[in-house]
Amino acid sequence: MIAKVFGKQDINKAVGVDVAVSQMMAEAIDLWDRLYANKPPWATETTIPLGLPAAVAGELARLVTLEMDATITGSARAYWLSAQIAPFMDGLQAKVEQGAALGGMAFKPYPSAGGLAIDCTPADRFFPTGFDGSGRVMGGVFVDRFTQGKRYYTRLETHSLGDDGLYTIRNQAYMSDNPDALGHPVTLDAVQPWAALDEEVTLANIKRPLFGYFRVPLANTVDRGSPLGVSVYA
Repeated sequence: MIAKVFGKQDINKAVGVDVAVSQMMAEAIDLWDRLYANKPPWATETTIPLGLPAAVAGELARLVTLEMDATITGSARAYWLSAQIAPFMDGLQAKVEQGAALGGMAFKPYPSAGGLAIDCTPADRFFPTGFDGSGRVMGGVFVDRFTQGKRYYTRLETHSLGDDGLYTIRNQAYMSDNPDALGHPVTLDAVQPWAALDEEVTLANIKRPLFGYFRVPLANTVDRGSPLGVSVYA
């Protein structure tokens, strides 16, 4: 998992902000992910896992979204927005299943091809950096990674909201020859998929984060001081 590959301190140093994910939570998310993939650490040639974690998360996601519907009405803009979220709603069951498996998921809308799309980032690729008094996530780091040949490219997208209503989004790119290392910084325009992105954007008069965070509504018995969610099979 990203937290174990790079290490919490590497991400803290890269973005200059403390990541609000304890080592206990990082290890728990790693275990939940391995269970979801039916590759638990106790699996052997004679101890064959049954795939129950994925079945549990899948069934709960099916029940949650079975009769779910969402519409936006009342104006031309509302109808346009309703059309934009339709593809997201069609694939929501699978995303709820992944979020249920790892304890949470971030939903981040962004402009795409003249419309809107919603990026769904699972808990192992999203690192919260701050919470308000009610436990809502107010900032975070999104991790995007891909491999090209023998090189590993990583992008850290940091969202932060100041008390003055200024919202800052910062993109940093890294390249490494080692899959277990963040590597050294590179410019965004040197990486084709990220060439059109700005290194930093600041928006004014923002009252809440430009993303939503879904957490499983269960008590966190792994780290009771963390507002993060836990897996449905924790």
